Amino acid sequence: MGNKASPSPLGFTIVELVVVIVVVGILSALGGLIITNHMQGYVDVSNRAKLVDSAQSALLRMKRDIRAALPNSIEPLTNETGITFLHTVAGGRYRTRCPAPPSDCSHNQTLQFNQTDKKFSMIGRLRKKDSENLSSGSANAKLVIYNTGQPPADAYNSTYNNTADIEDVGYDGAVGVAPSSNFTISGKRFPYRSPDRRFQIVDSQVCYSFQDKKLWRYHNSTSIIDPEKKDGCEDWGSGSLIARHVEDVNFEYQHGTATRSALLTMNATLSKNGETITLLHQVHVLNTP
Repeated sequence: MGNKASPSPLGFTIVELVVVIVVVGILSALGGLIITNHMQGYVDVSNRAKLVDSAQSALLRMKRDIRAALPNSIEPLTNETGITFLHTVAGGRYRTRCPAPPSDCSHNQTLQFNQTDKKFSMIGRLRKKDSENLSSGSANAKLVIYNTGQPPADAYNSTYNNTADIEDVGYDGAVGVAPSSNFTISGKRFPYRSPDRRFQIVDSQVCYSFQDKKLWRYHNSTSIIDPEKKDGCEDWGSGSLIARHVEDVNFEYQHGTATRSALLTMNATLSKNGETITLLHQVHVLNTP
């Protein structure tokens, strides 16, 4: 009888199994490292994008407010952690003389600067919504003419100011030349005439303040407070949260000249989860009263 061939052994040897385990482990580690790096990169980019979006939204919100600031009213707080300004809701041109022919026109339709005056008409009309708010007294608004930021035409100065409370705005024929918005104000003799016969209506004082890594917006509609006497805005109420995770905010304001607009530079630094971004925004401020 011939010899039968012995059968081949089945399975893996221990050496082969160890080699396979080592190779699979190396491949898994490399694959995990690649995936982890990509995932971490995605998370970092997402965090930076959220910070940029938050900072940009805050700066744009401040820009919109500043565009509506009363000329020469932007001032830093005494502690340099914020700025304040007077917010305008409307404006126009006041009437200084009667139209021709001057039927139904009297001194009640023209604004007098050589004496205390209480009534005048503007050229044209306010928007219906603005007129209704002012007539109802809900806006607690003040009328300002030719604010230079210096006495006697400083809206912040309690003694030497150029503001008057608005008591009523109407269209009736008793006061005014149609079609006009007719103003009744607290008795006031304004110190200066506006070269362009312009006036502004202020409804509140706005303050942006940085504290506890948050940027807040406050507004005060009951009174006007001199920035030189104020180092914070917390006593104006709860405020509106504008941005979180704020490490620092800087406001640098350069007053304009007769030939150059003012410039407000806003610099915000935000940080979260190890990511930090800094955005700088500049706003040209037209301070022509």
